[in-house]
Amino acid sequence: MNSLTGRREFLSRAGSGLGSLALASMLADESPADAIELDVQFSADEVLMVCHDRNLRRYGLGGQRIRECKAADLQDLDLGSWFHEDFSGARMPTLTEVLEHCAASMPLMLELKVRDEQDPRRTTFIEAFMAEIHHLHGPRDLFVLSFDLTVLEHVHTINEDVHCILNVKDYSKVPVNFLQDRPWLYGVDTKIRVLTEDFANQIRDAGRVCLTYTCDTEEDFQKAMALQVDVRSRTHE
Repeated sequence: MNSLTGRREFLSRAGSGLGSLALASMLADESPADAIELDVQFSADEVLMVCHDRNLRRYGLGGQRIRECKAADLQDLDLGSWFHEDFSGARMPTLTEVLEHCAASMPLMLELKVRDEQDPRRTTFIEAFMAEIHHLHGPRDLFVLSFDLTVLEHVHTINEDVHCILNVKDYSKVPVNFLQDRPWLYGVDTKIRVLTEDFANQIRDAGRVCLTYTCDTEEDFQKAMALQVDVRSRTHE
């Protein structure tokens, strides 16, 4: 299908550093969501890891960054005990594990976490990610997200068939003709609490999908409904 248009349903977003916990729920086919969003970043030895946070501080393991740790060391860590004893021993999955083991019927939205444009591994990261999803994603619905437009442009250059979604923090900084000049962008994703009717209309008028994140309360839900948001996502806690 490769489409989220018209669903107006919830995605489960693996926020708050709970990537491994969300994955466990998904694998067990227990998640009530229609799709799941996960964050992908490089380890020190250039393995694609699935984790929201850029460092290990949330887990009580110090402030070392994911990109500074080797994959084997990251997978030896207990990332669940900080949350609840029931999740003791939860580990950080690789992107390969996600693509190999999660239900084929579960659409995936993968956010690429990259550093600034001066990062010498930036190109390597994007190309490794694209090679991985080309090899393993199969027929599933898959969408790539980033707050960095140049990352999505690179993704699109490699494979024009991949659906790219731009995350936006401040829509007031988005040029008026931004979407018209980039017909390949599938949609725009922004925090529900900063989404305005004007911006939602701009997205729809351009024929793109309007997505929101952190749609976690009843107030958020009602606002998204009023703005006719196509896809609403909540943080997976």
